[in-house]
Amino acid sequence: MEAYGEWLLANPRGGSLYVWDPAVGGRAITLYGAPAAMLSFFITAERYIVALGTAGDSMQMAWPDQLDPNAWVAKTTNTANQSRKIIGGNFIVAGGQVRNQTSLIWTDTNVFLHQWRTDDLVFTTTGLASKCGLIGPNAFTMMGESVYWVGDGHFWEWDGGLSEIPSDEINEWFFSRLDRSQTDKIIVGSIAPFNELIILYQETGEAEVGHYLLYDIKDKIWSTGTVQRTAWSDRGLFDSPMATDSAGAIWDHELGVDGAGAAIPAWITAAPIDIDAGEQALDIMGFLPNFARQTGTLSLYVLTRQRAADTPTSSGPFSLNTAGDTVDIREAGRMAGYKIQSDAVGGDFRLGVCRVDVLAGGARRP
Repeated sequence: MEAYGEWLLANPRGGSLYVWDPAVGGRAITLYGAPAAMLSFFITAERYIVALGTAGDSMQMAWPDQLDPNAWVAKTTNTANQSRKIIGGNFIVAGGQVRNQTSLIWTDTNVFLHQWRTDDLVFTTTGLASKCGLIGPNAFTMMGESVYWVGDGHFWEWDGGLSEIPSDEINEWFFSRLDRSQTDKIIVGSIAPFNELIILYQETGEAEVGHYLLYDIKDKIWSTGTVQRTAWSDRGLFDSPMATDSAGAIWDHELGVDGAGAAIPAWITAAPIDIDAGEQALDIMGFLPNFARQTGTLSLYVLTRQRAADTPTSSGPFSLNTAGDTVDIREAGRMAGYKIQSDAVGGDFRLGVCRVDVLAGGARRP
């Protein structure tokens, strides 16, 4: 769905283009003159409606006259085009406006630059690169003048130049869990105040979307979690991001720390550290917390293991007070991580860079 002036346009994947006019009300109707079937569509900054995968050709696009959205047949007196084709991939997945005169169009394997021009060609559509296509029709988002998307096995960014988002620590983990029969359900959204991307996806074995992947653009940090959301819209008209779940409920996000007067359990688990690739044992002597803000006492759990494949042994909880006092700990292992948890009404924290007092201890592994 996209707004076109006061109209709302919508395209059921594989169906026609529907329009809802608030001046008329009632049910949405098919847009007169639009292709009977298409895979997707988007609207450019110049107010062109670009239909993708039209007339039974998954690599063909069309658009109506700039001044008449009902005129889809090309004539010498208009700027319509009903049969432009691109080469590079098996089918067009989606497209989106980036900035004035510039849009991107993705196939399953390639990405194309779609640029407006002032002559009879109207648009130039040129290939940017191969092997960097789009995994699903909603698996991209814009933030500022950059575009971010999920490809088949990689994450990508275009900000005037194409680059792969660093993801060595998360790449295999994510794509091995992703339900590849449900990639059309992947939603990539933005959380602009925190410079974050959120990727909502369905893992194998789930009946619906139930997980998310977060990427901090500024610090280049990945984090994971669980949430049941099937659509996402960053704040804009409203003061906070909004999302929906599979039951049709609409949720406001980033508004507070409690739900209907009850605490919302929140936690973060840090990846384990080691010395000498795990060959040297660790003695954990203390934990030095660092919070940009903290409301209420938090619980700290220290997670140790002897080998990477072991289930972590959890010690604690240790209390982290709002004064930021160092916590004395006497734990040992070859790998160590930690979990910080809040489950109190009004509990809130923003984590900084915490430090652990660690000594090399015990003998090296034989």
